[in-house]
Amino acid sequence: MRAGASDPHALLTFPAALLVGASSAWLLSIAFAQQDTATLLATLAGLLGIALFPVLFLFLSRQAIDQLAWTVAVFALALTFIDNNFAFRENWPYTVLANGFRVSLSDLLLLFLALLWWFDRTYQSATSAIPKPLAIALVAMLLWDGANALLVAKESFFAWSLYWREIKAVFFLWILARYLRPYHLHWLGLALAAAVILEAIAVLDQRTVQAIFTEELLKTEFALKSAAGSGYLLRFGGTFGHPNTLANFLAVALLYLWFFVPTLKGRPWQRAFVVFALIVGFATFTLTGSRAGWLGFGFALALGMLLWMKKNGKNVIIGALVMIFSVSTVFAALYATSATFRDRLTKEDRGSALVRIPLAETAANIIADRPLAGVGLGQYTREMHRYDRTYLQVASWYNQPVHNFALLTAAETGIPGLIVHLVVLALISWYGWQTFRGGTGFFADIGLTAMGGTLAWAIQEQANPDYIFMPYYLWVIWGAMLAARRWERQSRGETAK
Repeated sequence: MRAGASDPHALLTFPAALLVGASSAWLLSIAFAQQDTATLLATLAGLLGIALFPVLFLFLSRQAIDQLAWTVAVFALALTFIDNNFAFRENWPYTVLANGFRVSLSDLLLLFLALLWWFDRTYQSATSAIPKPLAIALVAMLLWDGANALLVAKESFFAWSLYWREIKAVFFLWILARYLRPYHLHWLGLALAAAVILEAIAVLDQRTVQAIFTEELLKTEFALKSAAGSGYLLRFGGTFGHPNTLANFLAVALLYLWFFVPTLKGRPWQRAFVVFALIVGFATFTLTGSRAGWLGFGFALALGMLLWMKKNGKNVIIGALVMIFSVSTVFAALYATSATFRDRLTKEDRGSALVRIPLAETAANIIADRPLAGVGLGQYTREMHRYDRTYLQVASWYNQPVHNFALLTAAETGIPGLIVHLVVLALISWYGWQTFRGGTGFFADIGLTAMGGTLAWAIQEQANPDYIFMPYYLWVIWGAMLAARRWERQSRGETAK
């Protein structure tokens, strides 16, 4: 049924538009006063979106609006260059992983969906969508990191920049776990397939003509030069800027799509679309040159295939043989067709990977000196020089944080902070396993992806600096998994625990 003037839910758009309109007018005045072009454009885009609300509700059904907004929101996870980074600080002398309070297109669409679901009486919300142990761990993480940003961090701006991302990640996890319905998993797969194809196009453009996905559009560099033997090779980051970030996104997306294909029913073009995305996705994955990303994805895919075969009643030995054959075939095809893949595996990187050893030693010195509170969230590069007692004095010429998420978290938030973050990862993996084991169809697929994607991310981040609240695409998968877990338990008459 199409929403019209008699639809009480459509009437809710008026006070929402009034509130957002007043806020937009305030932002416009600030933008004009400070000549802030980014804020001005973002506000104008927001006003255009508000103007389109009545059109959507007049000409589309409620479910069509929901499906459209959800699909675009997932696809927009790859549109990292469509954002506004409020209060961004220029020419800061230290390298930081978060600078400013970023609001992306995906954020806005998910917020729109949250409001839509919140006011829609047909949606049965679940107050216990997030299991209690995970809820406690998430609250503990927010409290600990917030206290660290307030009491420990000396450059609190960068601590709050990170904390802003953490708040958003937890909020959207709660919203998705509470309100997603089974049909959303179908559109999740199609949106991820479209995003993978976008990355293939972006990397192809960056390797050849460099006409569209340029540094000016992406607002960051898109390629990284890495040593390989006596020469160099270029690694590409697509729309994510850094090759390692693209590699992890592809690992998560391809893992879901791999198990999505045999479950997908309906129109043949959708299956062909997803298969095409898998093919070009694997090719794009090789061009990231991320060895840790390849390792994490390979391990997660192999484990996932073995578990999937066993769950579907296949003989364990046959399942293992199929898994080994499939992974070996993919490996052999990539090795034969991709020079980047071969060079990153076989050629010497002239010691570039060894820089991680003194980085880790410096982080260990920080942890030994500040085991309880660390040096402050987002403060690693600001403080690392005081703790660098390595022979190479790496902090004096390599202005990057330690390439290990566990060491980085412990150095900045202390050992208790690391423990809380690891508990969140462990619980997510456990609930992913529960969802896979007890679910069927898309429910099992999303559970396997949540567990395998977490594993792939954790393996890759042993050689890459990151925080668990930075990869939003993974939090979307987690939220969908928790929703699937809720559906399965409700169908059995159980409550989420």
